[in-house]
Amino acid sequence: MQRSWTAIGTGGQDFKMNMINCVSSVVGTVHTECISERHSSQKKYISVTIGPVWVESTDQIIQVYANMKADPRAKWII
Repeated sequence: MQRSWTAIGTGGQDFKMNMINCVSSVVGTVHTECISERHSSQKKYISVTIGPVWVESTDQIIQVYANMKADPRAKWII
């Protein structure tokens, strides 16, 4: 099955790279065309969308969420 994640948080490009690592550490390489970002109007937050990527089980989905939530800069994970 395919799955996408969106993480909203602070920290700019470092936050973005960490969110990508949270996904790739579980599902493998994430292609650049599957990654998008958007900054808030005042540049305080960054929204990073990763996907769609292939996942093999619900355990992988849960692990990605856990990895993302472990970053204290993450405010919302969708």
